[in-house]
Amino acid sequence: MPSLPITSSPRASRLPSTPPPAARASVLPRLRTVASQLSELNAVQVDDLAEIPRANWPRLTCSRGAFILHSWLGGRKGRKRHSWIGDHGFFLMKLNDEHLDDGVYWVCKYCYSFFSNKATSSAIIHLSSDHGRSKDGDDDEPGPKRSRTVLDLQRSGARPVILKRTEELFKQHLLTLIVKKNLPFSLVEDETFRSLFSLLNAGLTDELLPSSHNTVRSWLVDLYEAELGKLRELLDTALSNVNLSWDTWTSPNSKGLLAIIAHWIDDDFVFHTRLLALVELQGSHSGENQAAEINSVV
Repeated sequence: MPSLPITSSPRASRLPSTPPPAARASVLPRLRTVASQLSELNAVQVDDLAEIPRANWPRLTCSRGAFILHSWLGGRKGRKRHSWIGDHGFFLMKLNDEHLDDGVYWVCKYCYSFFSNKATSSAIIHLSSDHGRSKDGDDDEPGPKRSRTVLDLQRSGARPVILKRTEELFKQHLLTLIVKKNLPFSLVEDETFRSLFSLLNAGLTDELLPSSHNTVRSWLVDLYEAELGKLRELLDTALSNVNLSWDTWTSPNSKGLLAIIAHWIDDDFVFHTRLLALVELQGSHSGENQAAEINSVV
């Protein structure tokens, strides 16, 4: 396995490099959750965008692409959407590489799952199955067209009290199981899997176990972004040269894979080894192709 020091200077070798903050952010994107970015976008005044080219507008960026608030758009495109799901989320416009419109999306404000707005049925099913929300009302705030029955009140009062810590631990262990065992996201929709949990505690199962694979996907994306931010902060502690090693192999389905690993000693003289990227290698395993992929990461 080859190993190569990035630079000869201990401080200059720090990955990301120490000069401008923008350079560091280009190596490992700064942690910014979907929730925090939406909060920032909602604080923007539309009038302030009038003199700014669209390419420079603030935007939400995540693994799904770049987005702006749909309400920022003028004319018919930006007209207010009256679908009831707008009360439970945000309408965004996806942008392509030329900063042009690439489709309207709806984002759930409870779990930040993304859905294409070509058909709202998926978003409606998600709100109903994962969050107990409907057009006529929900479990928390009844709508004007529907009053709560005695049975509704009994069910609401019977819902178990769940500590935030318990909820987070459950989510953490569920994601760990799915990732480590390479299980499908749709596992949470399987009746047998849900029945197994219900045998232990049916109430907690209904409250904690998501019923849609989209929720699991959203959780994993958020977890990835959080861990990426932690890795960036950890790299900033490098006192020694940050050295890279890498390895290539072919997967059982004939995909060329390249793993890029960083090694360094921090300012407490603790040795660290961390995986920076696992990418699909395009073409042969030649040094030229490997160098191109490594450069795109560092």
